[in-house]
Amino acid sequence: MVANPEGRQIMRDRPSISSDLLGGLRGLRRGTLGKEYVEWLDRGNVTPDTREPVCANAHSQFKRGLIPLQVHYVDSPTLAYTMLRYRQTHDLYHTLFSLPPTLPHELSLKVVELSNMSLPVALLSSVFGPLQLSAARRDTWIRDWVPWALRTGREGRSLVGVYWEKRWEQGLGELRRELGVQRNDKFGVEGRWKGYREIREGERELRRRGEWVDEPEEW
Repeated sequence: MVANPEGRQIMRDRPSISSDLLGGLRGLRRGTLGKEYVEWLDRGNVTPDTREPVCANAHSQFKRGLIPLQVHYVDSPTLAYTMLRYRQTHDLYHTLFSLPPTLPHELSLKVVELSNMSLPVALLSSVFGPLQLSAARRDTWIRDWVPWALRTGREGRSLVGVYWEKRWEQGLGELRRELGVQRNDKFGVEGRWKGYREIREGERELRRRGEWVDEPEEW
């Protein structure tokens, strides 16, 4: 978090993402980070407040073996805030990469987070989470998503160190270029993953109608 000026500013300001922000984001143009974040939350019927605050000391509980919703008994305020920030920004990673809130895509993000941040919880989820998929679906997921996730996490900027609140009006295509990341454009992936395809097709339709704010790497 403190390896770059943006991350150090986050640690000084300690911003928090909550539902209080959403009203102001709804009026932004389609294709901006803020507007697409709200659209993603609405599609999944979730809110930023789903991410429970960090309390003090060490107990963690997994939701479906994927995301630690509770981290109690953390003695260090800095570590406590870092973990809160990680949880609060997780849904923004979904928005950045156009990933729906389904099990395979949660797993894909865990691999991105492991490669990008080297978090132990991401390692556990990346190893044990795929066991919840059927053998055939797991093999397809490994071929389609794991190489992309490892490369994206390794080559992109640290996601937890991005001051997302200062980027609500930034176009997602521009933001991905700045962070050095791309969505998964491997041939055939959209055809095999319905939720991902629907998000990408919806964006293309808005772009055809001239309602999207910027140009991405690929349509």
